[in-house]
Amino acid sequence: MKRGRVLKKTAVVFLLITVLCFSGCEKKDVAAKKETGNFKAVFVTLAEFKNTLKETGEVEKAAEKIISFIKDIGGNAVFLQVRANADSIYKSRYFPLCDFLNPYEESDALEVFKRTCDVYGIELHAWVNPYRISGKEDADISFFAGYSDDIRKGTFGTYFDPASDKVRKLIINGIKEITEYGVDGVHFDDYFYPTDDESFDSDAYGEYCVKSDKPLSLKEYRTANVNLLISEVKNTVKRKNGKILFTVSPSADIVKNREKLYADVEFWCRQNYIDMVIPQIYFGFDYPDEKFGFEKLILNWIDLVKDTNVKISPGLAPYKLNTDLKNDREEWENGYDIVAREIRYTKNISGIHGTVLFSYSYLNSEREDIKKQTENIEAEWKEKNE
Repeated sequence: MKRGRVLKKTAVVFLLITVLCFSGCEKKDVAAKKETGNFKAVFVTLAEFKNTLKETGEVEKAAEKIISFIKDIGGNAVFLQVRANADSIYKSRYFPLCDFLNPYEESDALEVFKRTCDVYGIELHAWVNPYRISGKEDADISFFAGYSDDIRKGTFGTYFDPASDKVRKLIINGIKEITEYGVDGVHFDDYFYPTDDESFDSDAYGEYCVKSDKPLSLKEYRTANVNLLISEVKNTVKRKNGKILFTVSPSADIVKNREKLYADVEFWCRQNYIDMVIPQIYFGFDYPDEKFGFEKLILNWIDLVKDTNVKISPGLAPYKLNTDLKNDREEWENGYDIVAREIRYTKNISGIHGTVLFSYSYLNSEREDIKKQTENIEAEWKEKNE
């Protein structure tokens, strides 16, 4: 394989450092948001959209069912997964259409959701997994034949190499397409480098070191690659529309983000590379490891964004209701009120912009325990802040 294509110019790596100088972008005046105030948002996964489409038989009906439900329980925003595995729910020039949407090619799903969100006054945030192609090692990559030197496979699955110029351009082009739909936000989750194994990008890193007088360490190199993408995405969305939000939902573990995923969220906040951080605080109040108790995590993240322009809206975990996970089982057994209590807790903390719930199917279900949980969340969301 011709690994040399991964980094064609040494100057690119030094861009990874000069990117620190990036600041605000040209902004344009656009219409006001649908609703000001705190986020009351729901993540909708690609699988949840697919299942709803199977139930309803039409893209329009699926969008109507999902968005009307979010509105009914007091929500004002949706984080819709539009690219989970280097595919797309819209008609893209760069990514293949999701397989389950092939029978519905006449309907551009992202356009349908945008139209439906407008009807209900719901903000639409397009959720993208930037680097992941598949969770499987033997994934079909024929669509990306021109990127064969920029794709890595292993027990972690199949991923684009974050060090590649071509990959970064591909991701940015996909983001540009999404902004054409008039979305309110672009969102990344916590999938960056899929492994800290040195072999993942050893050839590319080795080539970089040979070409550089003072090479960065492997950790610095990987972190700089991710920093560059994050900065360029922020600039891309702001050039299109200054009011589009760029948000990221990293792991709740700040150290893990930085040391294992090469996602230096604190740096992004200080440099204004993102508008909002949505940490995955998917823990209860009584988690056995006190470092990951809900209140402790909230305080850690509030401290991280302190003295920056970045807002914070914690991600919460209705999916953990009656979980079998060892460390959560006791607290979440019949814990219908935990997420509602967490929402109430955040209302009293200055700097928190709202909450984002993972995910739709753990709110809209025929299960009696989920119904009780959703009723509590609805009551909290609809109660006015005094």
